[in-house]
Amino acid sequence: MVYWFTCDYNLSTHPDADNISKKVWDGDGLEGIAYADDQQMRLRVAAVVDLGFGGEGVAGRLDEFDLSDAPTDLTIAIERLLSGPAPMGRAQTPSFTYIELGVLDFGRVRFGPEQPPRPEEQPS
Repeated sequence: MVYWFTCDYNLSTHPDADNISKKVWDGDGLEGIAYADDQQMRLRVAAVVDLGFGGEGVAGRLDEFDLSDAPTDLTIAIERLLSGPAPMGRAQTPSFTYIELGVLDFGRVRFGPEQPPRPEEQPS
């Protein structure tokens, strides 16, 4: 998985999710370091996550993301990104890339959009 987190996505100047993931998985990225050849890839997930401060993408709210199994470093990085501009003299991180790789778990492969539970299935 490759997720690029930003707060000001610009459709005309920023790369799309596919181009971001290509740089990670192909020859200039992890190929030869984490695996021998990118042909070994069986599932590739890529997303641009715009947490939205006036960008041109569709902004996502932090409470929409399931961070329950996320590494602590990821949640800290998201909090820093959302905290806005860095104080004077400190480098600002306008975006960051999160990369996760591992063995394909077929239990995580899903087809079709996730549907909200029907009213009769919701707990009372």
